Amino acid sequence: MVDERCVTMPMCPIGFDLLNDANNCGACGRRCATNEACANGVCVGNGQLRITMTWNVRGDMDLHVVPPCGTEIYYGRLTACGGTLDVDSCPAQSPAGTTDPCTGPENVFWPSTPANGTYHVCANNWALSSAVTFRVTVTRGTTVIRTWTGSRSGSAGYRACSPSSPAYIGSFTIP
Repeated sequence: MVDERCVTMPMCPIGFDLLNDANNCGACGRRCATNEACANGVCVGNGQLRITMTWNVRGDMDLHVVPPCGTEIYYGRLTACGGTLDVDSCPAQSPAGTTDPCTGPENVFWPSTPANGTYHVCANNWALSSAVTFRVTVTRGTTVIRTWTGSRSGSAGYRACSPSSPAYIGSFTIP
């Protein structure tokens, strides 16, 4: 057998979920840290509350969350009210050659107990030339408490998140 010095990647056993398995996140054996989850093959912050968005076509979508304190968390304000946007996929259309697939995730999480009250969630279509389908999942601890799916078309740029915004997708309340 001739060795052409090709690098081979081991194949994962059938059944591995490289998009969501924290023990095989994005590749066989790539483990997320104990305070992380796996979303769309990327290790993201995880804690007492996590809101994660992914989408189906390459482009720049932005997750916006307004927690009960009223201060919006998004790419322009990464932390507020105990929450942090730790992953901003495809910021301003990542340059070619990066490993960011520009399909998410975007992730906002609270490492410790989040405030009681209502949280508003928006999905802004920052820079997409075609229609996009998105999915937003809200996880409290290890339990999914809410999932939204929807679509957007045409770039919209920044829009403040509120129930009256065209980017609004829903709210949830922590008692």
